[in-house]
Amino acid sequence: MTRYPFPDSGLYLITAQQPPEQIISTVAAAIAGGAAVVQYRDKTSEKSLRRSTAEQLLACCHANQIPLIINDEIELAAEVGADGVHLGSHDSTLEEARDQLGSDAIIGASCYASLKDAERACQQGASYVAFGRFFPSSSKPSAPPVEIALLKQISLPIPLVAI
Repeated sequence: MTRYPFPDSGLYLITAQQPPEQIISTVAAAIAGGAAVVQYRDKTSEKSLRRSTAEQLLACCHANQIPLIINDEIELAAEVGADGVHLGSHDSTLEEARDQLGSDAIIGASCYASLKDAERACQQGASYVAFGRFFPSSSKPSAPPVEIALLKQISLPIPLVAI
């Protein structure tokens, strides 16, 4: 199984809730436009549809040598051979993800606005940490906003993602 590494920089695309054919065409267009990482996020579809969509996204991403990250679902990431998983504060632990996906998997952690959470995630083996939301969000409208100045305060040896 080929896994692609997390890039040093670039656009990190998070999919929106759309029918699978729209997700695939949107992701293909985003990759053509320069997206460097794709995160598949679907909290509502049935498992079989999420798996099918993830498999199609993986094929699209890997055809372009782009890593596919699955949001929250370690099991789905393992089933389809995704490059990794992104975990929120209420999801499985980084250790559980690493145990299930292996040492070469990309494992991201949401840190919202917490530098302490980012430092802890880094110490626990996260591949990258994500902060945000920085702008209004229709998918997480109640998420507290984070100031862009926070990014200047962070000094970690792993990549940062601004949501």
